[in-house]
Amino acid sequence: MRSTLPIAAALATVVLTAGVAQAAPAISNGLYAGYIAYSGHYTAVSAAWTEPTVSCAAGERSSATFWIGLDGYGTSDLEQIGTAVDCYSGPPAYSAWYEWFPAAGVGIPNTVRPGDRMSSSITANGSDFTMTLTDSTQSWSRSFTNTISGVPLSSAEVVVEPPTVGTGPLPLANFSSVTFSSASVNGAPLGNSTNGKTEIDINGSGPKTSTTSLSGGNQFTTRWLTH
Repeated sequence: MRSTLPIAAALATVVLTAGVAQAAPAISNGLYAGYIAYSGHYTAVSAAWTEPTVSCAAGERSSATFWIGLDGYGTSDLEQIGTAVDCYSGPPAYSAWYEWFPAAGVGIPNTVRPGDRMSSSITANGSDFTMTLTDSTQSWSRSFTNTISGVPLSSAEVVVEPPTVGTGPLPLANFSSVTFSSASVNGAPLGNSTNGKTEIDINGSGPKTSTTSLSGGNQFTTRWLTH
């Protein structure tokens, strides 16, 4: 039986490779699009976005996730939370999820619809982590805690991703565009990071996304170009 939260149940995120270019212009890493702060010590990340409307063609299998995270840039750990849209031979299915990678992703059983105003945050206090995802349109908020020792906290992400299921990433669903706002790390605008930040775009056999420069240090838009 197919899960009603197919993306969240199947998430298996591939971590980024360290050493890919220092700061903008955009780099292509094949998997993520958005911004990463790196080379510092990050204990908090937050952002907001409006859940985009996804177009699914007949018989199409594709997906897109919108999330924030700590770690994952050249590390085997990643603490992340966000939303997902899945095309699977029918209309798009919207969901929410969180993940303490390398543990499996967990679906959040609250309603998410296109046009919903989402906001999320992750904080680390020593080895104690708290993740929160809020849908102000649907009037719900969920928080999750965990104790994780020994993670480096060496990066923070605000990104779009086609999740990896099985042996590789799924095609990127057509989300048109998504604008992240109020993007912050360690309580300051992401653009103020003094330890490096880089814009990334998904590539493969040609660009799949494009991402704008940061506006006001805390807002950017990622656009879908192709599957």
